[in-house]
Amino acid sequence: MTEAEIRTLIAKNIKGFNPKLELIEEEFKVEADDGTKGSIDILAKDNLGYLTIIELKKSKHSERSAIQQLFKYSAMLKDSLSIPQEKIRRIIISTDWRELRTPFAEFSTYADYPINGYKLTINDGQLSYEKIILEKEDIDKEPATKFHLFKFSSQKDRTRAVDVINKIASRITELNLLVFNIELNQPKIEGCYPHPDYGFGIIIIFFSCAYESVLQKLDIAAEEYTPYGSRDCLSEKLLVSLAFRVRLTRGFENKIAYDYEYERLASFSNYLSWYPVDKNYISFGKMFSRASLYMSKDDVLRHANGVNGIHPYLFEECSSTENAADFLVFRQRLSKFIAHNSEWQKVINYLLNNLGNDEEIRVFIFNPLNIIALINDYISKIENPRVPKLYIEIEKSDGQVQSYIGTLMCEGRGIFSGVVEKIQETYGSVTNFKKRLLNNTEPKNDEKLSTILGLKHFIMSGDKRLLVNDGQLEKTAINLEKVGLHVFFLDNIQVIDEVARFYNDNQISDGLIQFSAEDF
Repeated sequence: MTEAEIRTLIAKNIKGFNPKLELIEEEFKVEADDGTKGSIDILAKDNLGYLTIIELKKSKHSERSAIQQLFKYSAMLKDSLSIPQEKIRRIIISTDWRELRTPFAEFSTYADYPINGYKLTINDGQLSYEKIILEKEDIDKEPATKFHLFKFSSQKDRTRAVDVINKIASRITELNLLVFNIELNQPKIEGCYPHPDYGFGIIIIFFSCAYESVLQKLDIAAEEYTPYGSRDCLSEKLLVSLAFRVRLTRGFENKIAYDYEYERLASFSNYLSWYPVDKNYISFGKMFSRASLYMSKDDVLRHANGVNGIHPYLFEECSSTENAADFLVFRQRLSKFIAHNSEWQKVINYLLNNLGNDEEIRVFIFNPLNIIALINDYISKIENPRVPKLYIEIEKSDGQVQSYIGTLMCEGRGIFSGVVEKIQETYGSVTNFKKRLLNNTEPKNDEKLSTILGLKHFIMSGDKRLLVNDGQLEKTAINLEKVGLHVFFLDNIQVIDEVARFYNDNQISDGLIQFSAEDF
C-alpha cells in the first residue's frame, strides 16, 4: 500500500484507532503567521474538544523531521485557531520503529509538550496499533558512574572470562555492557606500574537495563554483592555491576585479581593513557544493537569514557543529529548540566529541538551560577571573575553557521540592600550558603537569588535577546549599554558593600571557607 492509501485507511477507520475521536479532515491545511504553509495528515477531535494531530512517518522524511512536523503543525494550529498548546495532542504512527525510537525518546524527554507513538500493523486490510513504550535503555544511554577492572594471570584465563561474559549476556539479554581488553603488563608511560603477575585485564562498563529482571536472573544473594547486604545506597546500574562481578569471578580462584570493587568512570581515560586498550570493544545487549544504527565506535568509546559534561560548572562538547543515539547522550549531559538554569535551558532546548537532520552543534558553557561569589570576585579585583559565558555554534546542512552567545545581564532593578537577609531566605541559612560555596554540586537556589538581585541569564543572536514563550521563539532588541553587568555594579554599591562585610564577618575568602561549632 502507498503512504496515501494508508493515511486514507486510518482516517476512514479513525474509531478503530481511538473510539473517542471524530475525524475533522484528512490533509488539513494550516498556515503560520509568517505565511509558512503545511498539511496535517489527519486532524481529529476527541469527546472533550481536544484536537489530535496524527502524522505518518513518510519515507521521504528523516526520523527527526517526522517528529518535528508534529510540533510545527501544533504551533500553526495555535496561531491560526487560537488554541492553547495544552489542548492539542500529537501522535506519530509508523510501520517501522527501528530507527524512529531514538529521536522519539529524545523529543519525549525534552520537548515542551508530550507526544505519543504507535506502531501500525496491516493484515488483509485490517489495522492494529501498538503504543510505543520507551524502555530505560531507549532514554538513558549514560554509563554507570563506576566501572570494573579485572586482572588475569594469563591470556588464556582472560579469553575464558570473555567466554563466560558472553554466556551470561546471551542468557540475560536485558544486560547492556561494554568489554575492553587492556594490556596491564605493557605500560605506555615510563614509571607507570606494570602488572607482571596479572598482566591481562578486562574493563567492563555497565549501562541501563531492566535491573530487577537482571538481578533475579543473576541469582546472587544481596549480601554477596553489596556492603552489608544494603541496596539502598547504590544506583541500579551499580547494583547490576556488583552482582555481575560475583557471577563472573566464581570459578577463577587464584587466577583473577580484583583490587577494588569498582573505579570512577573518569579514571577510564587514565587507563587509556597508561596502557594499551583495545578500542574494538565487545558490546552486549539490545541497547548497542540499536545504537549501532547511529553510533560509531568512537562515539561509544567517548561516552563510555564519561569525561565530558561532568565538571560542576564547565561544559564543552559537540554533536550531530546524524547520529541519533550519540545526540541523545549529548542532550542528556547538557540538560543535566543546565538543570538549575531555567532561562538558558528553555532557549537551548528550543534550538536543539529545531535542529534539522545532519546538522552539527558545538556548545561551550562556563556556568558557575553563584552570583554572590561573582560579586566578591569584583570586590577582590580578581583578574578572571566568575562571569557566566555561553557560546553555541550550529552548522546547518547547507553549510551556513548560526552563532549565539550568552552571559549574565542586568534586567530591571533588584534590591539595593538587605542582601544577607536574601541569602538566608534563599538558602535557608548562612551555613547552607557556606556549604554551597564548598560544594559546587548543589546550585539549585542560585538562579533564584540572581533574579532577586535583578540579574538574568541572556542568550543573544547579534543585538537581540532570545526568549521562548509557549513553545515559540521570540527575538527582542536590547541595548547592551543598559543591560550589561556593569550596570548592576554601578547601581548596587550598597549590595556590594554588604557582600564584602558578609564575607569578612563569616570568615569566607577565595579558596577558604571556615565553619564554627554553631554552624552544625
